[in-house]
Amino acid sequence: MNKYFTKKGPFFLVACIHRATGIGLVFILALQFVVQFEAPYHGIAVVSFLAWMASIPLIFHALNGARLILYESYGRRDDEQMLIWVLALSCLYLLVLTIIALSRDQAVSPFFFWLTALSLSLIAACAIRVRLQGLGHSLPWVLQRVTAALLLVLAPSLTIYIHLHPLEGAQRGFQLAFLRGVHILLLLSTLYHAGYGLWSIAADYLGSGIWRAISALAVFLGMLALGSVGMRLILSG
Repeated sequence: MNKYFTKKGPFFLVACIHRATGIGLVFILALQFVVQFEAPYHGIAVVSFLAWMASIPLIFHALNGARLILYESYGRRDDEQMLIWVLALSCLYLLVLTIIALSRDQAVSPFFFWLTALSLSLIAACAIRVRLQGLGHSLPWVLQRVTAALLLVLAPSLTIYIHLHPLEGAQRGFQLAFLRGVHILLLLSTLYHAGYGLWSIAADYLGSGIWRAISALAVFLGMLALGSVGMRLILSG
């Protein structure tokens, strides 16, 4: 790593970390879904600590992805300053998450929590979509960026949510349908973004078209399996 760092500079290392955290987040977000819908989460210190640790690669990947979008789509070239912002905002997020995790008296409405998160994520996704309109990019590439904008808000919100204590009372009717819809959007965005990212990484290192096709099929089947489990948890949870 020191050799590559010296030869190619710090942003090569950042790119490697971004890819590594992206691969890890495929499994981290899958575990968070299981924790949220099935595990007796609250009050278990070990599980709480592991969930907090999992938020470190998540927030870095999300904010560094936002930096890449600003670079690609908005012409921002002050990479060093933006990287400082990525690190500073990541630390701020972890501090807020720590305070939430250590507090025991939150009482939040799941409906209004996810309504706020969904509104912010849709604003970010629409801004990216409008920015990329008519630039000639392929649809899969555009969807990768749009899902990145959605997950920039929704994925960190999921980590915050599982540390909170929602208000008691069963959700019924419209509220239940809304909450399930938000989690389905989160699930599908994660699967597409992760699948496209994994295939892109594989395609960079596989020269043969046959191996690229095999990797694409493997990624598709893996995302399909995760999606089936996620849908079952959402619809039954």
